[in-house]
Amino acid sequence: MDKTGHYMDDREDRIITAGPYELADDYHARILAKVILLQSYWRRWLSRRYVDALRRERRVRREWEREREEERRREREEREKREFRRRMNPRTKEDFELLYHALEGEGDWSCDYHMTEQVVT
Repeated sequence: MDKTGHYMDDREDRIITAGPYELADDYHARILAKVILLQSYWRRWLSRRYVDALRRERRVRREWEREREEERRREREEREKREFRRRMNPRTKEDFELLYHALEGEGDWSCDYHMTEQVVT
């Protein structure tokens, strides 16, 4: 490709030869296979993200339930302690009525007293 007064360097030129002929059906089948592969990756990513969100929600719910159960347990213990103090050291009219009704009842006050006495001491 040299002309008079013009030189073109051909040291870095590459010679390209034609490859095997590819039919349009083969080309479309290859593209379809790649599209299906990409779709499977995308769907896997979406499903993993969904499952991770479900796991996160389950973990948060279980933590909330555990905290709620702990709170209920503490409230129940505090209520029992308060009730025990009311029976052991009655101060108000309601405390004395509670004590009177417990003594009139089935004797469960004495059982409570002995049970709490073991726990307290």
